[in-house]
Amino acid sequence: MLTSAVPGEGKSLTAANLAIAFAQLGRRVVIIDADLRRPSIHLIFQVANEAGLTDILARGAQWQPLLQDTAMENLKVLPSGGQPHNPSELLNTSRLENLLAALKPAFDMIIVDAPVTLSCPDVPIMASVMDGVLFVYSPGKSDKAAMRECKRILTRAGAHIVGVVANNINAQDQRGYYHNSKYQGYQHYTDYTASAPRYHASRGAGNPGFKRYADDTSSTLRRAGVIDVDFVDMRPELPEHLSSTDDVCTSQVRG
Repeated sequence: MLTSAVPGEGKSLTAANLAIAFAQLGRRVVIIDADLRRPSIHLIFQVANEAGLTDILARGAQWQPLLQDTAMENLKVLPSGGQPHNPSELLNTSRLENLLAALKPAFDMIIVDAPVTLSCPDVPIMASVMDGVLFVYSPGKSDKAAMRECKRILTRAGAHIVGVVANNINAQDQRGYYHNSKYQGYQHYTDYTASAPRYHASRGAGNPGFKRYADDTSSTLRRAGVIDVDFVDMRPELPEHLSSTDDVCTSQVRG
């Protein structure tokens, strides 16, 4: 499951990025849009969203007919479906856990795009039934206090935090990447296209500026007591409609 502290950190694009990367390796992958308040996975993969996870949680619909094909043979999408008025209640049922158990024999990787942690009660509910939680962090969007609070919330919920993904890395402009005046409300959730990382693949981990940035960020996260980190590059080839002037390229931070 992927989450972030605040809106606009690129968690949905990162989830899509991971799904594509594993599908390219030949893994059978399904990506689930569990952000029932502000879904975006159907927009990223350009699939229908008339029915999906909400139908499974609300009325026990079968999951097989709700899966959507993508341009990649090994990658399926389970969209969020209709927007419910009680997402937290729907997620706090045994049906979510039963769905994950049913999907595991059919897929090698199940990637869940969850809401943000600080302004939404859904994440602690979901975290306890996930095998692992990957935290997406964007310098300049959230700060050390936000990350500490997210870690506290997730740990208290019994989540297994597997690591952090540093997103929107810009080695040439590190000013204020831990500054954030306040946590934005969930109603200010940005459009998914606005969170595309601005760090071009041509400036990868071998670039001296990137290395300095990675070292500085790693040291700060360790001092904050968030997680022990190590930067590596992730550069999957994305579908044409996702490949714009900015390469969608994230750097994974592993615990």
